[in-house]
Amino acid sequence: MGGTSTKLFKKGASAFSSVTGGGNDSDYSTSSYERTFKGSPFVLNRQGSMYFDEDGDLAHEFFVEVVPQGKKGKPTMRKVTECLQPQGYVPHPYPRLHVDYPAVIYQGDY
Repeated sequence: MGGTSTKLFKKGASAFSSVTGGGNDSDYSTSSYERTFKGSPFVLNRQGSMYFDEDGDLAHEFFVEVVPQGKKGKPTMRKVTECLQPQGYVPHPYPRLHVDYPAVIYQGDY
């Protein structure tokens, strides 16, 4: 079990780390190389999923009531898809770990 998680850690660590060190490529050994992490494993903000309309209101979807001509038929709702601006980046209330972070998180019994 320990060997499997170690292999997964080394394989997944390549996305966040680079290998530094000296020596020939032919005599590669993990002891002569050091793994260092690039960037932070934390995610501080995310892309928002809502939109602003022309009035500055913020929502996931916008609808307009369409009244039929004359007295025939019922009023219907039509989804608005034009003149909307994406919300942009939204900060998380607290930092979160990146999805591809190469570590096993374990909560033991206390």
